[in-house]
Amino acid sequence: MSDSDLDGLTETEQEPVERRPYWGSKGKFLHENVGDDLIELHHARFIEGMPAIWDGFSSRYRIGYDAWDAAIVDLVNGTTTNQRREVTNYLRIRAPHLDQGDTHLVACANGVIDPWLDGYDVQDEYGHCNGFIPNTPDLNIPNVLPVTWNPQAYDNATDVALYQFSCWDNETRAVLEEILAACVYRGRELQNMAVLIGSGGNGKSVFLRMVMGLLGRENVSTIDLRDIGRRFMQAPLVGKLANVGDDIADGIIEAAPLSIVKKIVTGDAISVEEKYRAVDTFRPYASLVFSANQFPRLADYTGGMLDRIHGVHFAADFRHNPDVRVTNIWQKLDTEQSRQYLLKLALARLPNLVSRGCFTPTSYSETMREAVLNDNDSVAYWIEADGIRQSHVDGRAVSEVYSMYRSFCENAGRKPVEQRAFTMRTNKRLDTFTSKDVYLAGRQVRGFHAH
Repeated sequence: MSDSDLDGLTETEQEPVERRPYWGSKGKFLHENVGDDLIELHHARFIEGMPAIWDGFSSRYRIGYDAWDAAIVDLVNGTTTNQRREVTNYLRIRAPHLDQGDTHLVACANGVIDPWLDGYDVQDEYGHCNGFIPNTPDLNIPNVLPVTWNPQAYDNATDVALYQFSCWDNETRAVLEEILAACVYRGRELQNMAVLIGSGGNGKSVFLRMVMGLLGRENVSTIDLRDIGRRFMQAPLVGKLANVGDDIADGIIEAAPLSIVKKIVTGDAISVEEKYRAVDTFRPYASLVFSANQFPRLADYTGGMLDRIHGVHFAADFRHNPDVRVTNIWQKLDTEQSRQYLLKLALARLPNLVSRGCFTPTSYSETMREAVLNDNDSVAYWIEADGIRQSHVDGRAVSEVYSMYRSFCENAGRKPVEQRAFTMRTNKRLDTFTSKDVYLAGRQVRGFHAH
């Protein structure tokens, strides 16, 4: 095999290296030699538990076991599936395990940017920016955006589209830019998932395509919210910058996928199982972005879940409003110039977003959070709908207040929870506690009290 055939694996400007023999006497396949060359010459390694190998032709790491298999095929002609599996198993044992590089660094098509540095977006007389460096294997950056960094980038069609998607609301426009920022970031400080809410014809799908175009296909998975908890469905998240799901279907989201969602949002370790491969553990850093006509009901509506949801209102009506309708809008936005401008917007928002740890709260996001809670929790709905305050339950028997709640649920067509769950939720919402010191019909029973 000629050296030119290895351009996709060999670092640029690398000195020629005499490779080990890959076939022994009588045609024996020397899988250990292949594995050692992949480690030493092509930087085969685990980055954050993810199989990775350096592609010198494009100056980036390729991620996943398929990338290892492709590297073996490029390195050695005529290998069988079993022979590649021998090399892969050897790499699983011998390849070094390394943390990913500085998460503040964002790699793009022409280099690596540090948006935390002053002057990162200011070009000098030679066209150089402060801290803009080439991507190299030692940086251990597993994701590269397929976009050229241009600090002077601007695209009018993109600018107008973002304002139209947000109905010229500056708060919403800021959140859209923060979503872009979250999706180019490999860190785990952010504690939100974005849910774009609105009926059809308002730009949600176009915005999601803009996100995916900025990140590139290799950096995005597209698992539906309902499927994230299913077997084998976590593997596509490995090494991805974002998971983008369009149009969450109506109905309840069960607890299993929501438990995985919470771990992904906070970057906790999850188990990943692929067919015919051993189970691995890795810590995801993919930002979750979903869209829906209306937010679905959740089997888990605790504060821990709701705190992770950030609703973004898409209220425009492109379908029926000729004043804002744009013919072939995606064709106008699917350009390198547009993606360069999106990258510029994302990097400008990134440091403050990471410092805050969440998207900018808006009146809509707060209202939606309360609406989701009321929609899913009949106790919260009763308290809100009937205007229940602490003073309304203070000193009253739990059974008496619970009876009021059950009557409300019957009239509202809601399913009541058991009394114990009702007591716990009421105490949490109204800042009360219970003790057995209230008299009802001559008996001492448990009652509510204000703190």
